[in-house]
Amino acid sequence: MSLHDSDEYQSTAPFPPDRHGGFTGGRGRGNETERARGESSYSAGSRAGSAYRNAMPPLDGHNNIRDFIACVAQGVLLGAIEYRQSSKLLYAAQVALSAIRLRQGTAKSATAA
Repeated sequence: MSLHDSDEYQSTAPFPPDRHGGFTGGRGRGNETERARGESSYSAGSRAGSAYRNAMPPLDGHNNIRDFIACVAQGVLLGAIEYRQSSKLLYAAQVALSAIRLRQGTAKSATAA
């Protein structure tokens, strides 16, 4: 039995879990609309992925970096972020976190002197 099968599970995501326990991310919901506008599924998916990445938090603090990492993970699960791109995004988060730690260490040593 998966977590999604239990009575305690309540999704806060806008899309229901699929039969494998993952979230569909709304894939397949707008195919008719896309076809009516003459837009391919690939084009619509590309625009959705771009919008998802643009809505991610900036890498400018511990909380934002934590949220950014969670967004990358969720984006990979939803298909909004490609796996190969996710490693670059996670590396950017790692560099940002290192810069914050370095800045904090420099500030502490300056006040101690």
